[in-house]
Amino acid sequence: MKNIYYILFISITTLCAQAQERWSVAFRPQLNFPTSSFMDTSIRVGNGLELEATYDVLPHLTFYTGVHWSQFDTNEQFDEDHINFNQSGYILGGRLRLPFNKSKIGYYLSAGTIYSRIRITSDNVAHDQKTTFKVNWQFGAGVQIPVFEHWVFAPEIRYRPASNAKVIINTIEETLAIDFITISAGIVYTF
Repeated sequence: MKNIYYILFISITTLCAQAQERWSVAFRPQLNFPTSSFMDTSIRVGNGLELEATYDVLPHLTFYTGVHWSQFDTNEQFDEDHINFNQSGYILGGRLRLPFNKSKIGYYLSAGTIYSRIRITSDNVAHDQKTTFKVNWQFGAGVQIPVFEHWVFAPEIRYRPASNAKVIINTIEETLAIDFITISAGIVYTF
Protein backbone atom coordinates (compact mmCIF):
# COMPACT_ATOMS: atom_id res chain seq x y z
CA MET A 1 0.00 0.00 0.00
CA LYS A 2 2.87 2.37 0.78
CA ASN A 3 4.28 1.75 -2.69
CA ILE A 4 1.03 2.96 -4.28
CA TYR A 5 1.12 6.16 -2.21
CA TYR A 6 4.76 6.67 -3.11
CA ILE A 7 4.08 6.20 -6.86
CA LEU A 8 1.05 8.52 -6.65
CA PHE A 9 3.11 11.18 -4.84
CA ILE A 10 5.93 10.99 -7.43
CA SER A 11 3.41 11.13 -10.31
CA ILE A 12 1.60 14.20 -8.95
CA THR A 13 4.87 15.99 -8.16
CA THR A 14 6.18 15.29 -11.67
CA LEU A 15 2.97 16.51 -13.30
CA CYS A 16 2.98 19.71 -11.23
CA ALA A 17 6.61 20.37 -12.10
CA GLN A 18 5.90 19.84 -15.80
CA ALA A 19 2.82 22.09 -15.72
CA GLN A 20 4.81 25.12 -14.54
CA GLU A 21 4.94 27.90 -17.10
CA ARG A 22 2.34 26.20 -19.29
CA TRP A 23 -0.50 28.53 -18.31
CA SER A 24 -0.63 32.23 -19.06
CA VAL A 25 -3.10 35.09 -19.11
CA ALA A 26 -3.07 37.97 -21.58
CA PHE A 27 -4.53 41.47 -21.69
CA ARG A 28 -4.74 42.79 -25.27
CA PRO A 29 -5.80 46.39 -26.01
CA GLN A 30 -6.34 46.77 -29.74
CA LEU A 31 -7.04 49.06 -32.68
CA ASN A 32 -9.53 47.82 -35.26
CA PHE A 33 -9.36 48.93 -38.89
CA PRO A 34 -12.62 48.14 -40.73
CA THR A 35 -12.32 46.83 -44.29
CA SER A 36 -16.06 47.09 -45.00
CA SER A 37 -18.82 49.71 -44.83
CA PHE A 38 -22.43 49.75 -43.63
CA MET A 39 -25.31 51.29 -45.62
CA ASP A 40 -22.75 52.92 -47.96
CA THR A 41 -21.26 54.72 -44.96
CA SER A 42 -17.64 54.46 -43.87
CA ILE A 43 -16.91 52.94 -40.50
CA ARG A 44 -14.19 54.65 -38.49
CA VAL A 45 -11.21 53.01 -36.83
CA GLY A 46 -12.36 51.41 -33.60
CA ASN A 47 -10.84 50.07 -30.44
CA GLY A 48 -11.30 47.05 -28.25
CA LEU A 49 -9.84 44.62 -25.78
CA GLU A 50 -9.40 40.96 -25.12
CA LEU A 51 -8.74 38.93 -22.02
CA GLU A 52 -7.49 35.44 -22.69
CA ALA A 53 -6.08 32.38 -20.97
CA THR A 54 -3.64 30.11 -22.77
CA TYR A 55 -2.29 26.64 -22.20
CA ASP A 56 0.83 25.18 -23.86
CA VAL A 57 -0.24 21.74 -25.07
CA LEU A 58 3.09 21.03 -26.76
CA PRO A 59 6.33 23.06 -26.78
CA HIS A 60 5.23 24.88 -29.96
CA LEU A 61 1.42 24.57 -29.78
CA THR A 62 -0.78 26.72 -27.55
CA PHE A 63 -4.55 26.78 -27.15
CA TYR A 64 -6.28 29.99 -26.09
CA THR A 65 -9.73 31.02 -24.94
CA GLY A 66 -11.18 34.26 -23.64
CA VAL A 67 -13.57 37.16 -24.11
CA HIS A 68 -13.40 40.10 -26.46
CA TRP A 69 -15.07 43.47 -27.00
CA SER A 70 -14.71 45.84 -29.98
CA GLN A 71 -16.30 49.20 -30.80
CA PHE A 72 -16.80 51.03 -34.11
CA ASP A 73 -18.88 53.97 -35.26
CA THR A 74 -19.84 55.81 -38.43
CA ASN A 75 -18.79 59.26 -39.58
CA GLU A 76 -22.37 60.51 -39.84
CA GLN A 77 -23.29 63.13 -37.21
CA PHE A 78 -25.67 65.67 -38.78
CA ASP A 79 -28.79 64.79 -40.79
CA GLU A 80 -28.03 61.06 -40.66
CA ASP A 81 -27.94 58.79 -37.64
CA HIS A 82 -24.62 58.44 -35.88
CA ILE A 83 -24.41 54.64 -35.44
CA ASN A 84 -22.22 52.77 -32.94
CA PHE A 85 -21.37 49.09 -33.26
CA ASN A 86 -20.24 47.08 -30.22
CA GLN A 87 -19.12 43.52 -30.88
CA SER A 88 -18.63 41.24 -27.90
CA GLY A 89 -18.30 37.54 -27.34
CA TYR A 90 -15.92 34.66 -26.85
CA ILE A 91 -12.74 33.52 -28.61
CA LEU A 92 -11.19 30.08 -28.95
CA GLY A 93 -8.21 28.99 -31.02
CA GLY A 94 -4.64 27.83 -31.30
CA ARG A 95 -1.18 29.25 -31.92
CA LEU A 96 1.81 27.62 -33.59
CA ARG A 97 5.11 29.12 -32.41
CA LEU A 98 7.92 29.55 -34.93
CA PRO A 99 10.84 29.13 -35.40
CA PHE A 100 11.46 25.77 -33.77
CA ASN A 101 14.75 26.78 -32.18
CA LYS A 102 15.85 28.10 -28.80
CA SER A 103 15.54 31.83 -29.61
CA LYS A 104 14.12 33.98 -26.82
CA ILE A 105 12.01 35.96 -29.30
CA GLY A 106 9.29 33.80 -30.76
CA TYR A 107 7.02 34.23 -33.75
CA TYR A 108 3.62 32.63 -34.04
CA LEU A 109 0.69 32.04 -36.35
CA SER A 110 -2.80 31.84 -34.88
CA ALA A 111 -6.18 30.65 -36.06
CA GLY A 112 -9.41 30.60 -34.14
CA THR A 113 -13.11 31.20 -33.91
CA ILE A 114 -15.13 34.05 -32.48
CA TYR A 115 -18.61 33.50 -31.09
CA SER A 116 -20.06 36.99 -30.84
CA ARG A 117 -22.89 39.38 -31.55
CA ILE A 118 -23.07 43.05 -32.47
CA ARG A 119 -25.12 45.60 -30.56
CA ILE A 120 -26.14 48.63 -32.62
CA THR A 121 -26.93 51.95 -30.94
CA SER A 122 -27.74 55.24 -32.65
CA ASP A 123 -29.10 58.74 -32.05
CA ASN A 124 -32.56 57.32 -32.70
CA VAL A 125 -33.34 54.82 -29.93
CA ALA A 126 -35.85 53.06 -32.20
CA HIS A 127 -32.91 51.81 -34.30
CA ASP A 128 -31.08 50.18 -31.36
CA GLN A 129 -30.86 46.40 -31.70
CA LYS A 130 -28.73 43.32 -31.22
CA THR A 131 -27.81 40.64 -33.71
CA THR A 132 -27.91 36.97 -32.79
CA PHE A 133 -24.69 35.25 -31.74
CA LYS A 134 -22.76 33.95 -34.75
CA VAL A 135 -19.55 32.01 -35.25
CA ASN A 136 -16.79 33.86 -37.12
CA TRP A 137 -13.12 33.08 -37.63
CA GLN A 138 -9.81 34.89 -37.35
CA PHE A 139 -6.24 34.46 -38.57
CA GLY A 140 -3.23 36.22 -37.14
CA ALA A 141 0.51 36.46 -36.73
CA GLY A 142 2.52 37.86 -33.85
CA VAL A 143 5.78 38.15 -31.97
CA GLN A 144 6.54 37.16 -28.37
CA ILE A 145 9.25 39.28 -26.74
CA PRO A 146 10.27 38.34 -23.17
CA VAL A 147 10.44 41.42 -20.94
CA PHE A 148 10.86 40.07 -17.39
CA GLU A 149 10.94 36.58 -15.91
CA HIS A 150 7.21 35.89 -16.28
CA TRP A 151 6.17 38.81 -18.50
CA VAL A 152 6.01 38.80 -22.31
CA PHE A 153 5.13 41.59 -24.75
CA ALA A 154 3.13 40.12 -27.65
CA PRO A 155 2.13 42.46 -30.52
CA GLU A 156 -0.17 40.76 -33.03
CA ILE A 157 -2.04 41.49 -36.26
CA ARG A 158 -5.27 39.63 -37.09
CA TYR A 159 -7.85 39.54 -39.83
CA ARG A 160 -11.44 38.99 -38.70
CA PRO A 161 -14.17 38.58 -41.29
CA ALA A 162 -17.72 38.73 -39.96
CA SER A 163 -20.77 36.63 -40.66
CA ASN A 164 -23.67 38.42 -42.31
CA ALA A 165 -26.44 39.50 -39.96
CA LYS A 166 -29.78 41.04 -40.89
CA VAL A 167 -30.75 44.29 -39.15
CA ILE A 168 -33.64 46.69 -39.74
CA ILE A 169 -32.83 50.42 -40.10
CA ASN A 170 -35.65 52.83 -41.06
CA THR A 171 -37.92 49.84 -41.81
CA ILE A 172 -35.40 48.59 -44.39
CA GLU A 173 -33.65 45.26 -43.90
CA GLU A 174 -29.88 45.74 -44.20
CA THR A 175 -27.02 43.27 -44.14
CA LEU A 176 -24.43 43.93 -41.45
CA ALA A 177 -20.97 42.40 -41.86
CA ILE A 178 -18.04 44.25 -40.34
CA ASP A 179 -14.71 42.81 -41.48
CA PHE A 180 -11.65 44.29 -39.83
CA ILE A 181 -7.92 44.06 -39.27
CA THR A 182 -6.86 44.21 -35.65
CA ILE A 183 -3.51 45.37 -34.30
CA SER A 184 -3.05 44.51 -30.64
CA ALA A 185 -0.31 44.99 -28.06
CA GLY A 186 -0.66 42.08 -25.67
CA ILE A 187 0.81 41.87 -22.20
CA VAL A 188 1.17 38.21 -21.19
CA TYR A 189 1.89 36.81 -17.74
CA THR A 190 3.10 33.20 -17.62
CA PHE A 191 2.77 31.08 -14.47
